[in-house]
Amino acid sequence: MSKDIKKIPKDKIKESNNAEYKNPYKPKKYHSAFLNTVNRDAHSSRPETVGKLATEIFPNYVENAIEPSPENWKKYYQDNHSEQYDSGLEKLKKQFELEKQAINSITEQDLVDYYDDLMFTKTFSGLYAQEEILKDIATNKNATYRRPNAIEEGQGIDGYIDDVPYSVKSESYKDSAAKNNETIKAKMVYYSENKKDKSVDYYIEEEDEQ
Repeated sequence: MSKDIKKIPKDKIKESNNAEYKNPYKPKKYHSAFLNTVNRDAHSSRPETVGKLATEIFPNYVENAIEPSPENWKKYYQDNHSEQYDSGLEKLKKQFELEKQAINSITEQDLVDYYDDLMFTKTFSGLYAQEEILKDIATNKNATYRRPNAIEEGQGIDGYIDDVPYSVKSESYKDSAAKNNETIKAKMVYYSENKKDKSVDYYIEEEDEQ
């Protein structure tokens, strides 16, 4: 059976949250994107660092809180999980220093090398794999594959299989900031390089439990 995924627009959740709770934190330009990367690399908000927030700690808080709010949640967590909070924050700080040093050491030639690798090596590999994956899906479904037109491509669609839009992304896309900042109306296909088998492994997200 495929996943029965229900969706709530992010804007609706954001509007509801903003209407009830004011958030005084206003990050400066570029800060959020950079610190999100630092946080990801540091694993400073992963369950192994801060505990099982979604499945245990936060549900327990909400169940027992008289008036749940961001401020009360902060006090509850820091009072009951101070060691985990301190550990996560320390990981973030250490990783920040490492990445700040790395950024400060970047030269103009590093920028050229990065851009050329992105534009030519990675683009060639990614687009080549993308089309081969879609052709393989079409073959397995005994269906017809076609490339997107310019407008469809601008919407994040990489191809159509029997008129169904598909978008092909590297597995790393799931943890990227881009995934949280765009909505692609298509079946999502994720792939990764299997160096051991010298292959590219892929799966269609809503069909991985069939």
